[in-house]
Amino acid sequence: MGRFARGAARARYSTAPNARYGPADIARCVAEASVQNRNVASAASARRDTREKCGFVPDRPCGEWLRLSLRGISPAEAVAEFDRFTGDMIAEMKSCGLLDGKLDMSIDFHNIQRYDKKPGPELIRGGDKKSKTKAFYETYATMQCVVGGKRLVIGMLPHTPGDDHAGAVRGLLDACGRHGLKIGTITLDRGFYSEAVLRALKESGHRWLMPCPNSTYVKEALSDFEKGLRGRVSKAVITSSSRECGYDMSIVDRKVRRRSKPGVHDPPWEKYMAFATNDPSIDVDQYSKRWGIETGYRQAEDMRARTRTRGHGPRVMCMALTMMLFNAWIVADALHKLECGIAGPAPATKLHSALTMMATVLDQDPALTRAAPAGPSSAGMLRASRPFRHACALHAGPARSCRAPDAGQNRARPCPSRG
Repeated sequence: MGRFARGAARARYSTAPNARYGPADIARCVAEASVQNRNVASAASARRDTREKCGFVPDRPCGEWLRLSLRGISPAEAVAEFDRFTGDMIAEMKSCGLLDGKLDMSIDFHNIQRYDKKPGPELIRGGDKKSKTKAFYETYATMQCVVGGKRLVIGMLPHTPGDDHAGAVRGLLDACGRHGLKIGTITLDRGFYSEAVLRALKESGHRWLMPCPNSTYVKEALSDFEKGLRGRVSKAVITSSSRECGYDMSIVDRKVRRRSKPGVHDPPWEKYMAFATNDPSIDVDQYSKRWGIETGYRQAEDMRARTRTRGHGPRVMCMALTMMLFNAWIVADALHKLECGIAGPAPATKLHSALTMMATVLDQDPALTRAAPAGPSSAGMLRASRPFRHACALHAGPARSCRAPDAGQNRARPCPSRG
């Protein structure tokens, strides 16, 4: 598993040549928990108990072994492994001509609420403006392609209170450049509206679009537009404590307006909406594509492994493997549609069917994956099985055999490879 293996080597388990379990088992157990949307330790223990009741030698470690072993993985190693796996996925799609041309991207934060009694320093405090209490969140900055049928998660970075939004944007853009992808338009939500982020986007040279928050400066600009003192496209400036950055402000009519009371005049910011961009020719309707990343978050939550550990490294690893499985589903569906000649952005392989096939691949020996039962989604999943097994550490070595605990019980059979 590369960096996962080196990180896990520092964990609390034997690294002797005859050790029964190793770093490959960590990734495999986390991947299985992601597919089942369960807790990592409980999912491994449940499978182990089932095999012991049937008289077989357990082919999974216990939950306590996993909890101790996960402590040796750092966030940087998990992010590096995700970046390497994403590169394999992108190469797989490029070889079929599925990622040609410029692709529209979206950048956003994914928040996972935490309920720790003593929140760690890596958690970000936030909450609803109307709420008196504040919650703590485990936050990740992600970049996702928002083109229908190609919604790959290109980059993922853990975001802590000491990190700024501009640094997250630069890191995600660098990840996209390492994979050799051409960016069309970048869409961001209004939470990224700051002088540092706009300067980072301006230095990148890419086209970008984001809505402006209703600050005092933006409200005055909308009032001037209503009075005819400002055009639909005009120059604007955002300032910080010591610097300023210019951009183009595009004003459009709101398609959905709040229902006002009879006889009450709506203010300009209820009638119009301002967007910040560096290219006035961008159609603001492209911003609606940004909701594709929100859909991706909801789908990824259906395959996220749970864990009760408070360590930041194990949690980042669980999130990284979740995004790997999400990308495996996207690539498998795209290859399946290409082989079957299916057109349209809607996925042909539903998420539930993909998770079922992933569970089958995880539960089988790598040499037997070609003999998986045929189904409507099997072609795409098996085409993507090579990078998928790479993420699950199923390709690291040959299969081994398990012996029955009692020689009188003739119940030995090959077990799945553990690398």
